[in-house]
Amino acid sequence: MTDPKRKRVLIIEDTDSVQMMVKWWITNDGFDVDVVSDGREALERVSSVSPDLIVLDVIDARSQWICGLP
Repeated sequence: MTDPKRKRVLIIEDTDSVQMMVKWWITNDGFDVDVVSDGREALERVSSVSPDLIVLDVIDARSQWICGLP
């Protein structure tokens, strides 16, 4: 269960090693973290968790989206 006082960060990143590294840094700074691999997953997650901050990979190689937009 997450602490309601902790801020939630959504990471959108398609490279597994970068996901793990960024999640580790942000979690160690005291944030709750959700990680998704592409823009489509991000849209679904944003509607369910309402993150306080979104960190994203500018170019998503799988879907060819830029900044999470089609």
